[in-house]
Amino acid sequence: MICLCPCFLLDIMHNGTKIFKNFLSLLYSFNRWAVSTVMTRQNLIPSQEEIVEGDGKEKQLVPLVNALIPLWDFCNHQDGQFSTDFHPESRRTVCQAGRDFGAGEQVFIFYGTRTCAEQLIHNGFVDTNNSHDALTLKIGLSKSDPLAGQRAALLCKLHILSDEKISGPIAFQLKAGPQPVDGQLLAFLRLFCMTKDSLGKNFDLQCVMTSCNEEKWLAVADRWLQSDNASNLMHEECGIETEVDDKSWSFLKARCQLLLQLYPTTKEADLKMLEEDLIPHRRMCVLLRLAEKRILLSAIECAGQRIKK
Repeated sequence: MICLCPCFLLDIMHNGTKIFKNFLSLLYSFNRWAVSTVMTRQNLIPSQEEIVEGDGKEKQLVPLVNALIPLWDFCNHQDGQFSTDFHPESRRTVCQAGRDFGAGEQVFIFYGTRTCAEQLIHNGFVDTNNSHDALTLKIGLSKSDPLAGQRAALLCKLHILSDEKISGPIAFQLKAGPQPVDGQLLAFLRLFCMTKDSLGKNFDLQCVMTSCNEEKWLAVADRWLQSDNASNLMHEECGIETEVDDKSWSFLKARCQLLLQLYPTTKEADLKMLEEDLIPHRRMCVLLRLAEKRILLSAIECAGQRIKK
């Protein structure tokens, strides 16, 4: 319909004013609603066609196609575990109940692991009890850092970077709940806050030097890159210096406080706004903003509890 609209519109403009006026009754808002309704309810399922590669002896591939499942769309979302699958034998999509439902009780399904922002975009609502919610936090290495190359190499070893080329900030996820920082973000913060001296002391368990020149430090880093101890940085208890750990948590706390200050409203103001009679779209936006602030506040509290000095 979207592709045909320009041609159809041009035709009726030339062939009749009355038809053109009637066409205007089909408002853009209705068309937008129809398109968004279909686009957000399409599900990928295997088609009945099979693609055979090569001489026919290689693995057969079944392409995926978009399909609408009206009955399934009647079910509302409830936080839980994804329990929907496609059975190729019966050619049916099967959804297992996440819990027992009584007679006359509304049946809920789990829409999938999505953040509140993804829920708003794809489903049109914000689940305030979303245990899978997360907020993207972008932090990068400075190209002017003389140790940036070594830091990047160690981040590659930890599978935080895909390659050693520093092309921009890295996106991490602050999680909802009391433990917002995962292992990858924790390791990055520690590497980010380490100086050359602390890197030397932490990257080689046998190194007891309080300082070292560039050549010795590079040798230490190379030995660490070849060791099996790099993953220790992803664990909260890894024997790292208290000074470095405090700097890491302090950096995270300051960054989250800065992000929190960028919002035009406070958490308390958002809660008060939700008491008003808001239109649905505005209410969802306020709920999303509130969910993001809760994650930032949780990260600030978590960091503050771990700063030892």
